[in-house]
Amino acid sequence: NPSNIRDAILPNISGGIIDVNLVVVKSVFENLPWVRSATVKKVYPNRINVSLTEHLAVGVWGDSDEWKMVNAQGEIFEVGSDELEEFVGSDSQSVQIVNMYQKLKIMFSPMNTQISKIQLSPRGNWSILLDNGTHLELGRGSVEQIFENSKSALQTSVKIVEKYGKRVEDIKYLDLRYQDGYAIQMSGVSLIESPSSKHTINDK
Repeated sequence: NPSNIRDAILPNISGGIIDVNLVVVKSVFENLPWVRSATVKKVYPNRINVSLTEHLAVGVWGDSDEWKMVNAQGEIFEVGSDELEEFVGSDSQSVQIVNMYQKLKIMFSPMNTQISKIQLSPRGNWSILLDNGTHLELGRGSVEQIFENSKSALQTSVKIVEKYGKRVEDIKYLDLRYQDGYAIQMSGVSLIESPSSKHTINDK
């Protein structure tokens, strides 16, 4: 917002260009919401050039009322919003969580659904919530491991829901934390899928 920028900087500029403290001016700009970095230069005889780089937010950080944002670089900054994805984990894990989010969101795009919440627990367990209400427990592992396990499970899940006359949207819960398989709950049906055993089915 130009007026916010002007209001923030004017009190810190007085006298001639020689008197302007560029370190202070840079700090003022970088303390503004949405500003990731600022470059400030004196251009004699009477100008100051300012170049601002904005945060590109990918989602909301945390699950409290005092929400912060996380940008594409995994950096956390303070601006509230309720329209972006929610990221939950410790501040030290922000880069890792954003990397996981960026990897997984590509997988869900063809399914016409998006990640609305991604969480990394203190014990290292990943979980996500999709915008259609589907809850997925992805277990532990690196970004690549979780991606490959999730991709394989989703491909199998698509075949399973079709077998039972369901749609992908009918999957309500998918748990990949089992060592030799995973659990699926659909509207009306829940089962455990294992490469080495038959389905265990419970009609609801």
